[in-house]
Amino acid sequence: MEAPLNEFEKLMIAIYLQAETNIIAIIARKEKQDYVTYAEKAALSRIHKILKEITLEAVALAPKLTETAFLHGAGLSVGRKKAAHIISEGSNRKIVELLTKNLTGELTDAARHVGRTINDAWRSATLEAAAAKEAGGYGAGMTYKLFQEKVLNEGLMAFQTSNGADWSLRTYANMAVRAVTREATNSGTLFADPDHDLYQISSHASSCPICAPLEGRIYSRSGLSAEFPSLTKAFFSRKDKNGPDNLDNSYLNIHPNCRHVLIKWVEEAHTAEEIEEAKTFSNRDWKDDPRSRASIEAYRKSQRVRRQLHDDYEQYQRYQLRLDLVRDDFPKTFQTFQRVKQNNPERYAKWRKIYREIGQEIKRG
Repeated sequence: MEAPLNEFEKLMIAIYLQAETNIIAIIARKEKQDYVTYAEKAALSRIHKILKEITLEAVALAPKLTETAFLHGAGLSVGRKKAAHIISEGSNRKIVELLTKNLTGELTDAARHVGRTINDAWRSATLEAAAAKEAGGYGAGMTYKLFQEKVLNEGLMAFQTSNGADWSLRTYANMAVRAVTREATNSGTLFADPDHDLYQISSHASSCPICAPLEGRIYSRSGLSAEFPSLTKAFFSRKDKNGPDNLDNSYLNIHPNCRHVLIKWVEEAHTAEEIEEAKTFSNRDWKDDPRSRASIEAYRKSQRVRRQLHDDYEQYQRYQLRLDLVRDDFPKTFQTFQRVKQNNPERYAKWRKIYREIGQEIKRG
């Protein structure tokens, strides 16, 4: 069982994908229209306008997204009709408002970081071009080419993790939206019936190695059950690493981008044999991976497809920054680029050749 993307989640993800696409297009196509210095600044202004607009859209959509996800989770627990009344209760309303605040805060920070990245790249390119010009190096128009190269090399970075991994505006927004949606869904399931204790984590055909040992088990919300493990064993990520080891300090997710949801587990609905099987399965070794070879291969295949899609999209952005200035036949959409790459090797080979030649020309100055 997997929580479906609600319409607001889909829309939010699409907005950030389109924003990143539009920003790259602005940077890539600048020289085609014979812009001069004042227009270069206008291009930067347009980029910041896009970042401001998506932030306003996020603020408007976030309450609807979190509320819809919470209602979905509550509906799984107590039914849709009762769920509509539950969300209006003070404590549940505060949960939704807090999740909304967290999401808008993360997306606002991401847009600001991208804005600073763009400004820093422009300042750096300006200084580098000025120094080279003084030394008799780069000619006119090289500032913007350097700027394009810096964006090409550094990307539209919105966030960097503690281990140094970079997240672009698109990928970070995607992760943040999905993570908060799942947290809202699981919050709805848990808080719709505060007296219920046992919950199962959903199972999926292509789960990752982190989730596989955790899914399908029955957990105790209170942690007081003598027969089933505490839910904190699965939802182990803590908002405050120095805080308490309880669900109030948990993201109610196994990891970012996780698809798993909670399912209310009613002991009375199962036979004595089923209950014993559930106890045995839930209390087995935490390192035990129950996936079949087929499930493991399904996961690996899905990851390969996802990585290839991600790599192709980033390649399209890099090529767009260089080739859109000199090739009228370069695709205006990622879908067209992907289709040509897969089905027209000669045309794709020409793009690769020109891409490398432009890079070498810029290095030579």
